Amino acid sequence: MTRVRVLDPEPVIIAEWPLNNRGEQLRVSIESYKGAWLISLRKWFKIDDGQMRPGKGLAMGAKNLPGLAAAMEQCIAAARAHGLIAADEEGGQ
Repeated sequence: MTRVRVLDPEPVIIAEWPLNNRGEQLRVSIESYKGAWLISLRKWFKIDDGQMRPGKGLAMGAKNLPGLAAAMEQCIAAARAHGLIAADEEGGQ
């Protein structure tokens, strides 16, 4: 488990995985913005020189993480109940 220090200025990438064949990825991270810690779920894409850049996504205060985690557990259960993902499928891939 990655620990985030309060004074750590760099984003901590928690997870990322490919979204499509265009090289776009979904990245989940914890980062500081204007003194507040945020949870970020964002699409990243490659620019012409091959560097990755952030695109559309969602950022919220870290205090919202427990609510988001509970909602995602419910979402996974609903997706499985509707046959959208297999019972043993994990990791968003």
